[in-house]
Amino acid sequence: MILVRIKKRCLGDVIFLSALLCVAAGAVQAQSYRTVVIFGDTQTAVNGGPTQYADFTEQIDWVVANKYTENIDFVLHVGDIIDTGTFLPLPSACVGAPPPSSSCSSQGNPCWSPPPGCFSAADGSGGSVCLSCAGIRNAVDVQWSNFNAQWSRLEPNAGTGWQGIPYAIVRGNHDNIGVSVPNDVDTVGFNQYYSESQMESLEAAFDGNDRVYEHLESYESSVEGNGNAWRFSLGGRPVVIVGPSYEGGGDISEAQIDWVIDVFGDHPNANGMLLVHDAQQYGQIYHDIVLNMETVAPNLILAAQGHIRHDEKTIQTISGYPVIRTISDWSRTSSPGGSYFAVLRFYFEAGEDDEVEAFSYSPVLDSVSSNPNATIVKQPFPVPVPEPSVWALRVSGLLGLLSLGRCGRD
Repeated sequence: MILVRIKKRCLGDVIFLSALLCVAAGAVQAQSYRTVVIFGDTQTAVNGGPTQYADFTEQIDWVVANKYTENIDFVLHVGDIIDTGTFLPLPSACVGAPPPSSSCSSQGNPCWSPPPGCFSAADGSGGSVCLSCAGIRNAVDVQWSNFNAQWSRLEPNAGTGWQGIPYAIVRGNHDNIGVSVPNDVDTVGFNQYYSESQMESLEAAFDGNDRVYEHLESYESSVEGNGNAWRFSLGGRPVVIVGPSYEGGGDISEAQIDWVIDVFGDHPNANGMLLVHDAQQYGQIYHDIVLNMETVAPNLILAAQGHIRHDEKTIQTISGYPVIRTISDWSRTSSPGGSYFAVLRFYFEAGEDDEVEAFSYSPVLDSVSSNPNATIVKQPFPVPVPEPSVWALRVSGLLGLLSLGRCGRD
């Protein structure tokens, strides 16, 4: 196993604070709250037919259109981005193989034993789909193309002047984890589109824009794939998001757990958010963090996960520290029931206690979910690390501008 922790060596807080100056100069606050949007598993949205894909498109439409009216600071994705990535890497028997003459049924070969490839139909009907080796590869490519066509709209576009919305995204068990060889991570797919170099180029694209995007570091493992850590701004308050990679089978190594804890520990002056895919993975990391809450992550405010076909939002008190926990997965739900995403609103009012509310919203239905377990009514919730002082912003901002150049680009 190859394990590498890649940590950026830069001006750190100076970069972040000077970026906040750029944000403050150009931001428009339409509401008293700041918003974080969480997408659940999108696997069937990109593989479930034109209606579900249209729903996904409309979700992105809403996020883009409401960046300023809802003060959307960043977007999270919990993984299972596509559906049939579990077929990769292809077994050697599939490379260059002609279409098989045999057919499969719901009682046929396991999904990971092509040729032929047999897997459950995306519509949840209990039927099955049979694909040749070439067909499997094409299906995977189409799903990534479908997803990227919409998700990339969150990224800055210099040609149109769109300044973008930062996002953090993690790998799920459907995102090109090779189950034909246990724990074998394929390089196609997630690593192709959301690699460390892609994160670095996004940081450059957001430079000088009205939202803060900083890619802090990566965790690389030949077994577990890539994990990433980012630093964003939530209404001017620094937030570090750590997104470990999914390892085949749902387990996560002690090495990667240590990496998660180290990242939080390296940034005591930022609020923390944990972004994972699988419940078992979540449990392992969360257990280790909870055991060391005071020294590791006293500023942890959110733990978001997917994978379970469930919609839940709660505030848990751990060792005296309140933490928001969300579970977001509407996959395998027929249109338009799968068109929800989670919305978290953080209220920061001068002289008032911080507050939070959370709910699930569908732009397709223009409706908030009535599920009581998926709602956090507006209530006090401290976001412990405040916005840096104006004096600190001015001093650090001037240093940052002198070192890094002025806000914006020619």
